Formats: sequence, C-alpha cells, structure tokens
Amino acid sequence: MMLRNYLRIAFRNMTRSMRFSILHISGLAVGLASVILIAWYVYDEISFDNLPGAAQVYRINTYWGDDPETNMYATTPPPLAAVIQAEIPEVEKVARAFTWNHSTMRLPAEEHAGKDEVVFRETRIFIVDPQFLDIMQYPVISGERKSAFTRPESIVITKETALRYFGQDALDRGAVIGKSILFGGDRTARIVSAVIDPPANTHFHFDMLVHMGFGYDELGTLKVWTWNIMHTYVKVNEAVANDPDRLKALQAKLSSISTRYIKPAAGDHDDVSAADFRLQPLRDIHLHSHLLREHEPNGDHTTVQVLVTIAVLILVLACANFVNLFTVQSARRAKEVGVRKTLGSGKGGLAFQFFVEASLYTFIAALLALGLAELLLIPFNALSGKQLSFDWGTHPVLFAGMAAVFLLVVFFSGSYPSIYLSSFSPVRALKGNLLQQTGKNNFRNALVVLQFSISIGLMICSVLVLQQLLFLQNRAPGYQRENVIIVKNDREIQDQWRAFRDELQVHASITSVSFTTGLPAQPLNVMRDFRLRGDAANTGMHWFLADENYLAALGLELQQGSWFSPDETANTQKVVINETAARILALDEPVGRQLVMNYGAPDEEHLEIIGVVKDFNVESFHSEVKPVVLRYYTPDYAMDYVAVRIHPGNPSEALSVVEKAWKKFEPENPFVYSFLDKDLERQYLSEQRLSKLFGGFTLLALIIAVLGLTGLASFMAELRTKEIGIRKVLGATAAGIIVLFSRDFTRLVLLATAIAIPVSYWFMKQWLGDFAYRIEMSAGVFILCSLAALVLMWVTVSLLSFRVARLNPAETLKTE
Repeated sequence: MMLRNYLRIAFRNMTRSMRFSILHISGLAVGLASVILIAWYVYDEISFDNLPGAAQVYRINTYWGDDPETNMYATTPPPLAAVIQAEIPEVEKVARAFTWNHSTMRLPAEEHAGKDEVVFRETRIFIVDPQFLDIMQYPVISGERKSAFTRPESIVITKETALRYFGQDALDRGAVIGKSILFGGDRTARIVSAVIDPPANTHFHFDMLVHMGFGYDELGTLKVWTWNIMHTYVKVNEAVANDPDRLKALQAKLSSISTRYIKPAAGDHDDVSAADFRLQPLRDIHLHSHLLREHEPNGDHTTVQVLVTIAVLILVLACANFVNLFTVQSARRAKEVGVRKTLGSGKGGLAFQFFVEASLYTFIAALLALGLAELLLIPFNALSGKQLSFDWGTHPVLFAGMAAVFLLVVFFSGSYPSIYLSSFSPVRALKGNLLQQTGKNNFRNALVVLQFSISIGLMICSVLVLQQLLFLQNRAPGYQRENVIIVKNDREIQDQWRAFRDELQVHASITSVSFTTGLPAQPLNVMRDFRLRGDAANTGMHWFLADENYLAALGLELQQGSWFSPDETANTQKVVINETAARILALDEPVGRQLVMNYGAPDEEHLEIIGVVKDFNVESFHSEVKPVVLRYYTPDYAMDYVAVRIHPGNPSEALSVVEKAWKKFEPENPFVYSFLDKDLERQYLSEQRLSKLFGGFTLLALIIAVLGLTGLASFMAELRTKEIGIRKVLGATAAGIIVLFSRDFTRLVLLATAIAIPVSYWFMKQWLGDFAYRIEMSAGVFILCSLAALVLMWVTVSLLSFRVARLNPAETLKTE
C-alpha cells in the first residue's frame, strides 16, 4: 500500500514538472541506449569462434628470428602436423588448412536443373586435412560428418554455397550430396556434406572445403621445414586444456620439435634456426592476433577496450546528469519534506520515497533506451560493420549483464538524492532554505565538472582518431595509388599473358599493364631468405615476381641502376631491391652485387642486383616498410595479379576495355576486379569504424551533457529569479545578467578542461603507439575542443538566462 502511494506521488510530481522530467529521462535514456549498443558490440567481439569444444582447440603459430613481435606467423611448415600426431599423445586431433589457388568452379548441366553448364567464381576455398571438421565442429545440415573426408575427391560446402548451386529444394531433399563439381574444368570432386554457414563472428570464413589429397597431395606430404605456409589447428584433450602446467609442457614439446627439425634443415640460416612454435587458443585469435598470413583481418582488443571505456564514461555521465537534475528538482519540495518530518515521517521513510521516485524515472528511461537502441541499431551496424540484431532470448548472459547494469544505475542514481534530500532538518526545510543550500552544493558542481571532463575528453580523442585515420589514408605510400585496376589472374589468362597484355595496351585509355605475384594491399604470402655472397647471415625479405611494366604500372621511382628489360634473356638471374633491403644489407652501392637466395639447406640460388627502387609500403602503415626483392617473371610461377594503369578522367571506359579483353581470353569465367586505392582504404577499416563510433558516441555524450546543463541552468535561473529582478531595478542590463549566469559555469568548464586535457593526451599517446607512422598531437586540437565546449556552454546558458533577463521585475518581485 505504501509503495503504491509512493508511486502515485512520484507520477504526480513527474507530470507537475514535465520539462524537468523529460530532461531527466531523455539524458539517462540516451546514456543507457549507448551502453546497450556498445555492450552488444563488445559481446559479439568476445564471442568469436565459440564453436562446440572450442576451449580445447588451439592454432599453432610460428615465429622466425629473435623478435616474435614482428616475425610471428599464423602458419607453420607442412610436415609439422604429422610429427605432432606421431609424437604428442596429448593432441587428440590435428588438421591443416591451405588456401586453394583455383577459384573457377563449373557445375555440369546434368548436376542441376538447368540445360547448360554454370560457372562460379569462388574466393573462399580451402584444402584441409580429414580431421578438420572434427576440430572445427560446424553443425552438419546434410550428409555425415564422420564420412566427410574419407576419399580424396571429397568436398564439403556451406549452406549458402548449396543454395547458390542447387537451390532450396535440392538442399531440403538432401539431393546436393553426391553432386559433382569441376575444378578448373578437368578435375571432378564430389560433395559429401553440407554444413551451416560459418557465423559472422569467426576468424575462418569459407565456402568450400576440399580434401588435402585432392588438390595438393604432394603439398600435404611435403617435408620442407623452412616453408611456412599451412594454418595448423590442434585439439588437445580436456585434461591439458584445463591445466596450465600441462599446457606449458605441451608448449615445451612443440619447441623441442622446432629444435629437432627446423634448425637442422635451416643450417646456417640464422632467422629460421631461431624459429619456434607457439600455441594460441582459438577464441583468442580474433582479438589478440595480428600476425603475418592471417586468414583474414581480425578485430582489435584495443578497440574493444576503448569502447568499453566509452560505455563506462557515458554511463557515469548519464548518471551524474540524472543525480544532479533529480536532486535540484526534488529540492523544490522543501516544505513537503519539512511537513512530512513534522508529522512524524522518519528519515528512512523519506529516503525510500525518493528512492522509489528515482527508480521510476530510471525504469522509464530504461524502456525508452531499449526503443532508442533498436532505432539506432541500423546506423550503428553501418558504422561498426556488424550485423547485430537484438535477440535477448538467445543471449542470456548479455541480458543478465544489462539487467545488472540497470540495477546499478537504479542504486547509484537513487541513493544519493534520497539520502541527501531526507537529511535536512524540518526547521530548515520549512524556512525554504533548501533551494539556496542546494544552489551552493559542491557535490553538484563536482558532477558538472565530471560531465564536461568526459565530454571534452571524448571530443579530443575523437578528433585525434579522425586525424590519424586521414593521415593513414593520405600519406604517400611510395607509389601512385590512383587509377590502377587490379584483376585477379586466372589460369587461362596466365597461359596467354603476353597476348592479353598486348590486347589492352593498344587502347588509348590504358597506359600500362603488368603481371605480378605481389601488389600493395594484397596478401604477401612469399618470403625468402637472402644474404650477400660471401656472408653467412641470412635475412628474410618479401619476394615476388614482376614484369618489365611493373615500374610504370605502379608508378615506382627508380633510385639506382636499371629496371627489367623487355628482352627476357637479359633479365635472367636479375633482381631489383628497395631502399630498405639495401639498408639492411648495408649496401651503399648495391648495383652489381650478388645476392644468395636460400630455399633451405642445401638449395640456394645466386642473383645479381641491377637496380634499387624508392621504398614503398607493400603493407599498411601499421607497420614499417619491409625489405622487398623483385625478380623478373619466370614461367615456373603463376602470376596472381594483373595491374592495369589507366588514364584519369574516364575509368568506366577503361574498365569496359579490360572486361572486354577478359571475356575474349576467358569467356567462361567471371570478371572480378578492384581499384588499388579502394583496396588500400580497406586496410584501415578498423580505424574507420573506430573513428565513426568514437564520433557518434561523442555526439551522444555531448547531447547528455547539454541536456544536463539545460536542466541545471534552468534551475539556477529559477533559483535566482528575484535576485535578477532586483539587479534589473538597480540598472543591470540583459548582457550583464547573461555574463553573471555564465561566470560560474565557465569556471567549472575550465576546471573540466584542465582535467580532460592530460587524461586524453595520455590515452591517445598509448593508442597512437600501435602505429609505425602516426600524427603528432598538436596543442591546437586540445585548445579548439576546449573552446568548443565553452562555446556550447555559453550558448546554452545564455539562451536560458536571456529568457529570465527579459522578465518584468514587477512580476518577479511581487511576492516580496
């Protein structure tokens, strides 16, 4: 009964001061909605690769050399899996995965409902060992898991692939099992199983899995320990997974394998002889793995930490705002507090009444926050690159976490106002001094400082993140990124590469065409070890092939010597290096010097340096320029890419020319292309998303701060209405009254600035430290953001105080 009465009083007070109530609830609702969105994002990030049995699954990484921070690979040598299977009984299952080079799939007419053969272009095909699906336990929707890879010609496809190839009806009837697919036109594989599509939150997305023996039987049995190309996964027994000491013992066994196998194979190969294998939990890969040769770009634990920090700050900001507004609104009820105490109400009863009212406001704000979060989910997904949807029933842990946050908000937001407002003596309350005492409350001022410290700090960090992103996107990479079309090469084009190149270069819209195995912003899967002839120490360098047009197609700058000649015979055993390679080799005049390329003892090859190009970034600006060795194309290697430089101004015409030539030489396969500058932008997707999220939540934090400032300034104006009337009678102007109102808030914002600047500087210094190339934080950013906060405060307070300044003193003083 008492609770019902308290709720009735709370609703009456809420409707009586509707403007203040809206400010309370909206500020808290915006804060809670922000926390809900960030919590959902973080939950998705930390739940990557949460497959059945994932706690027992590890990936084995390899590092070469003495610096695991810069030389750690997500891959291992091919023979490692067999040795683990034979020597380490703690490992129950082991399987390797390797990217398939062929991307053109043909579905014969007799295998589907159509009359003609259908051609598909696939980019996510992996060859795997038979135990792969025993480790990565994707649910099977058709076929059998145990018999998935009993024969070399076996192939497993995903649900989405099955729908593309055969349709829903065939999938429902299980008719996809046993169907044949042609790889490259001459090799037949049979579908033995269909699994669910890998979820969005996994580090390993695929469309097809092929038996290792089907495409790379010789690769699967390769015994080269210095060829680091396979992703290797192991499933350890449960006892090992749950015992840190046993995991350390397992790690020691892996290190022993590297000592016994890699080092003898490497000989005097210094970098490789220092190699070691490291276990990495499957669930840690997404947020804690940015290694060389990852399957795909991973997430970043720093981004998660940043967003968690933002969520906490916004929640604190919203709660501080709510406490301030609720306290000053409730302080108007001074005489009510005095009367109730005079009539016998105890301090506990009054405190409980105010707590119920605060909880009611919080509950309404939480309901509005859920609706607001739902409305913001689509733009939030667009900003974050996620595909989130609110389905609380399937995520009980997240639901429980948000419920706990709500209870904390209720407790902290309701405790202080209820205790504070119930603590006054009846005499003081009945005298009406409660408002004046609240107006000078130091705690209230501290909350204002806290709110603006958070808002200013978020503004500064948001601007600096954006500046770093623009710096990364606009920094000169050492080549001309614009007007370059990248085409993924195909076998048919490969066999006729010169004719294809000549076909394109006769068109006026095409300036240069180059075939190569390596391009910026593309996976660099090949590294070789080099040393100068006569030296003993080897150095790992990026190594790829290029033709005589590569220099012009990418716009590289030749610093010394010459480039490859159109005369193929003149390029035999010749290489061009970049400046970093020359510096690492300690060569002031590298042209004419002999390099030894080490394939692993005792195989090696002698090469002559004929030129040096200016440094260019083959990777993103997250890392420093790597040493690069370019060799002229030889028929022994497949040229993975075609780089086509076009005239600026009319890319559509040039693209049409390239597509027409492609269809002439490869009529059955789809034409797939990209632009080099767009590929480079995709390297910074993580920073782009962080910048957008930072900016979005900074805006929401500013909205909360302004709502709180509006409510507080309105209260201050109401508190000093009669004072303003007296000042006007004595000759004060509207401008003077505005300055009077703004003065106290200006001091608080300046204090908040003094707190926000060093904290945000330290935070951004830590974040920028992860980049090899970064901006210098200028004082201008800190000053401008501080001024922006001051201007925002002045505008808000001035508008409210101007309204009070215009009141007629006769009206404001008529009760005196």
